Amino acid sequence: MNWWADFFDEQYRVLWAPVLDDERTRWELDGVRELLERHDVHSVLDVCGGDGRIARPLAAEGYALTVADYSLSMLSHGRAQAQGDALSWVRADARRLPFAPRYDAVLNLFTSFGFFATDAEHQAAMDAMASSLRPGGVLIMDLVHRDFAATAVAPQTYYELADGTVVTRRFDFDPIEGRTHERLRVFDAASGVTVRERNWSIRLFTATELARMLERAGLRPLAWFGDYDGDDFCAESARLLLLAERTGTASARPEDEMPTMHWTTILDQLVCPQTRAPLRLLEAGEL
Repeated sequence: MNWWADFFDEQYRVLWAPVLDDERTRWELDGVRELLERHDVHSVLDVCGGDGRIARPLAAEGYALTVADYSLSMLSHGRAQAQGDALSWVRADARRLPFAPRYDAVLNLFTSFGFFATDAEHQAAMDAMASSLRPGGVLIMDLVHRDFAATAVAPQTYYELADGTVVTRRFDFDPIEGRTHERLRVFDAASGVTVRERNWSIRLFTATELARMLERAGLRPLAWFGDYDGDDFCAESARLLLLAERTGTASARPEDEMPTMHWTTILDQLVCPQTRAPLRLLEAGEL
């Protein structure tokens, strides 16, 4: 179910360009910037930051940015667009971020949370973001509001690319799984034949579930917004923008929520306490 492993490529940038246009980017930047300024932030880690759509403008304003993403395509494109701005680009799995707890803020935007198969993996990602923050540092997450998705999102929409290519988007929500199942189809403008198709699935969490996950990760919610304008979060909000602060120690997880794993899988999830780098098995010649 690792659809995300090769999803974010050059084709993604083309297909999502009408969605992630300059107007939306400015809207998101204004909201993020206001929250950063409230909390005396200098160093920022953008988790699942892609090609730095948000990080590059922030770096140009003087913030010290690190972009972490699994997609080499997005990281390479972002690095080429950075034009000398002081950014660090790191390929990393969100469940195992290799960073020491030093950042003033961690960003996780445009529903870049919920990609994995299990809730235990999503908690691991939340824990990893919390562990990258200094005590008192803040996490800013922007997500689709689960309740809105369950009741108000149109099952099918369409838009056109700059060259007139028609793109349709099918949206289904499973209320038992709490997951979206989505499909993007690209049609040839002349023949109407499907030429490309993309499928993906995202676990959407309620605000109640997110509050529990934050607590387990040692994060204290400070504010819940319904959009980047700072409007109050409510049942009708299309988005959920949350602000949380790292308090220190993560809470213990109930025993029945602890996943059973083979020791080799557990090894993949361990990190060096000092550098946060993933541990690995030594080859025979290294022993």
